[in-house]
Amino acid sequence: WDNGRMDRLTLYCLYDYFNFKNPREKEILDKLDRWQKRYHICRKLPLKRYPILYGGSCWWSLSRECVRYLVEETNCHPYLYRRLRNTFAPDEVYVQTILLHSPFKLKIENDNLRYIVWETGNNNYPANLDETDFTKINSATNFFARKIEYPVSSSLVEMLENRQMSENQEKELAISVVMPMYNVAPYLRESIDSILCQSFHDFELILVDDGSTDEGLSIARSYSDPRIRIIENEHNYIDSLNKGLQAAQGKYIARMDADDRMTFERLSVQYSFMELHPEVDVCGAWHRIFGLNYKTTLRQFPQKHNEIVTCILREENPMSHPTAFIKRSFLVDHELKYDADALYAEDLQFWIDIIKAGGRFINLPHYLHEYRQSETQVIRTQSKQMFSNSCSIYFNFLGYVMNELGEQDQELWQVMEQMIKMTNKRVIPYVVLRNFVAGIYSDYLSRLNTKQEKGA
Repeated sequence: WDNGRMDRLTLYCLYDYFNFKNPREKEILDKLDRWQKRYHICRKLPLKRYPILYGGSCWWSLSRECVRYLVEETNCHPYLYRRLRNTFAPDEVYVQTILLHSPFKLKIENDNLRYIVWETGNNNYPANLDETDFTKINSATNFFARKIEYPVSSSLVEMLENRQMSENQEKELAISVVMPMYNVAPYLRESIDSILCQSFHDFELILVDDGSTDEGLSIARSYSDPRIRIIENEHNYIDSLNKGLQAAQGKYIARMDADDRMTFERLSVQYSFMELHPEVDVCGAWHRIFGLNYKTTLRQFPQKHNEIVTCILREENPMSHPTAFIKRSFLVDHELKYDADALYAEDLQFWIDIIKAGGRFINLPHYLHEYRQSETQVIRTQSKQMFSNSCSIYFNFLGYVMNELGEQDQELWQVMEQMIKMTNKRVIPYVVLRNFVAGIYSDYLSRLNTKQEKGA
């Protein structure tokens, strides 16, 4: 800054108590500055812990670890924070000084990613941008631009929006978030906001109203975000789910429940993983349970494909449905959708159909979703039918696996036949047969994977 501008820090600048835009109060502030300079009132700087002061733009982009360091440093060593009270624009000094005295010093880029014209233009300094800046903005590597002032910048904004629309038409949409909703108005806004605030932005949000009778649809319509698409359907949950799948245009489909919340980086983490692992067709994650006076709990799920399949055979939930991140081309190629006969256990049947089609699963060992417990949950209101349908699905999948194993080994099939007879006669419990098949199938899948890896 001009002359170092140390006076902004050494003088008492009482801008928090006076309105400098008011001529009279501005005069008071100016007199106060002149009075301090005349009598050499000067506060000491810098401090021992921060021997050099650094300054710069207050627009920065920080990693999570860097933010955590800033908070901890402020809590443990608040000297600089306190010292900068009653100074002018301390936000342009505080963060820079702490980080350039930290382990992050060598990782800092002196680039705030803003396109700014530091000249007087359109009656403002820095310049208010207009259409003459479009070419330079278009060739720059910046993420943001300032200053934008209407009506001076109206034509520029329109040109930028047209460019964005043209780029979007040329590339494939990354993600379609599919979220059916039915009478969840108390939680809906919280859920939608958690999606729109994702660190990853290239997605559409498909809200399928499943014949709600509350104000949920009005809440959905109150959003003006162009990424939101609303589909209205009669009350038929499975049909609403499938309408969401059919409407999806993204490379991947991310499932979401309308009373839950996404963590800030969910879409980014799952998208990055799937891009690096094209052999995976469905990616899930861990979730955190909250709500209904429920003690906050982290729910973990098996990670590897073989473990997930075996988990189903042992009649356990293999993954969190609202964390599912699915390759859309796999569903299209195999004409897969949710089964209407599997109501209240449709996710379980969906996973099995994908497995039968050769799909590969994985659960990331990260908590990326917040799963709400409430009195209106299907797991509470329809628990009997859910249990009945789930048992039927588990039983049918066990039969499918036994047939697959039997085709590979005739002697094994004879052993399983004998165990079935003993189970029917209640000589051995059903769980023994189930666990025996799960163990054999897990070993079979491991050998199959090893063979495929050697072939590759």
